[in-house]
Amino acid sequence: MEHTTLKDVGCRFYTPVEISDGIANHAGKKDLIVDLFSGGGNLYKAFVRKGYAAKTLAFDINHSILRENDCNEEVVNKIVDCLNPDEVRDELNCHSNLSIAFILNPPFKRISIKQELFYWKRFNGYQPRIFTQRIECIAIAAAIHAAPKDSVFYVILPEIVLESQQTSLFFEALKVYYSMSLVKTYKRAQFSSARVDVAVIMLIKQSGECITKVLERQVANDQCITPSPNCHKKMVDQEFQLFRGRVREVSERKLQVSVKDIKIGGVNIIGNKIETDLFKTKETNYSIRGDILIARVGQRMIGRVGIIASNCAITNESIVTIRILDERIRMFVYDALKTSSFMDWCKASARGTANYFLTNRDLKNYISYLIKDIK
Repeated sequence: MEHTTLKDVGCRFYTPVEISDGIANHAGKKDLIVDLFSGGGNLYKAFVRKGYAAKTLAFDINHSILRENDCNEEVVNKIVDCLNPDEVRDELNCHSNLSIAFILNPPFKRISIKQELFYWKRFNGYQPRIFTQRIECIAIAAAIHAAPKDSVFYVILPEIVLESQQTSLFFEALKVYYSMSLVKTYKRAQFSSARVDVAVIMLIKQSGECITKVLERQVANDQCITPSPNCHKKMVDQEFQLFRGRVREVSERKLQVSVKDIKIGGVNIIGNKIETDLFKTKETNYSIRGDILIARVGQRMIGRVGIIASNCAITNESIVTIRILDERIRMFVYDALKTSSFMDWCKASARGTANYFLTNRDLKNYISYLIKDIK
């Protein structure tokens, strides 16, 4: 295959020594270590340094990083698309009888449904019935799909991915069919320039069954399938408006509502009296009585909600305003946004690494899905 046509998914991180050493100590000696998304090689180097690896295969799509790593009889670096199970399997054909441990520090990245479909098609044309929208889940599935029976996997994941409602069925399948267990969590671990709360999980491939069949069985056994965000793409502009605050110099002094003022579970906000009729204004940083406010930035703040109980308030760009004129629909949506399921959705949909945020498009789709049956 011509690897120069492959695309680097980005999100390059260097595994902290504390985590790589912890994984090596937990795994112990193995005949073969397969380091997927190897990058600078901190993970496999921990095994080599401790004498736990008889042989190591380090795979990554980025040639410029791989060529900086050591390469000898014990350590083999290769350009491989780690999200393509067929490519990974081709590199493992002559090693199937060994004791193998896969180690993964995949990119921490949210992807679109279109991208996810593209990756799943590589699994013998698989058409999923659920979508995780996380590249980490594709990476795990590709490794399991390519690995021989009895392989062990160690995976580094952001905690928000494990806790997400959108990925719950995927990880439930891993618990049931691959003995998934939590090895350790690390708070504010330093990955290059980003600090992330991560977890290390361990998996065991106990049979040669295709992972796509396992996922289909898990979906069939579950009575509550997470709806695809694709099913509520249409939004009627008259039903609600959504916009971010835009604080200008003239309004900075009188900024009233900031992210810290919005609470988990909702809060009533008393605005200031303003002598202008703002009720017909669409694009403004003035939020009016009845508007719902959502904090869209910050790991600890994201997803907090409030509602303007009276008068008007000025918001900054860290807050999204939802304006719904129909009071019945408005209160239905507000009650839904105060639930833990909305917080789970926020964690799953948040983008970025060090500073998580929600986009207007994702919030529009979520609100549209909530009100699609309310007329």
